[in-house]
Amino acid sequence: MDEKLIEELTAKFSGLPAPNKTRFIARVAHWETIHARVAYHEYDAKAEALHKSLEYLHRLCGYLMHVPTQDERNLERDRWFMQMILQRGGLRGAREIERIRTLLQEEALAAIDG
Repeated sequence: MDEKLIEELTAKFSGLPAPNKTRFIARVAHWETIHARVAYHEYDAKAEALHKSLEYLHRLCGYLMHVPTQDERNLERDRWFMQMILQRGGLRGAREIERIRTLLQEEALAAIDG
C-alpha cells in the first residue's frame, strides 16, 4: 500500500467534522453493499468474496457507530481506518482509490461550506 496515499487521505479524513465523517463512511458502506450483491448473485463461485464484503461492512459500521461520540481527532485510529478502506478499495483498482479520494474531497469542501 502506498504510504504517501495513506497519509494524504488520513489527513483529509481525520480533519473532517463528525457529520462529514459519518456521511463519508455511509457512502463507502453503500458502495460495498453493491459489491456484496454481485458476489451474492454469483454465490457458488464467490462465497469468499461475499464473506470479505460482509466483514468489511461490519468494520465500517462498527467505526461509524463511534464517530458521533468522538470528542477529538485520533490520528492513529483514523489512519488504521483509512488504511483498511484503501486496502479494500485497492483490490478493485486505481478507479476505486480515486473514488475514495474524490469522496473525501467532497466532504472536506462540504465541511468548509458548512
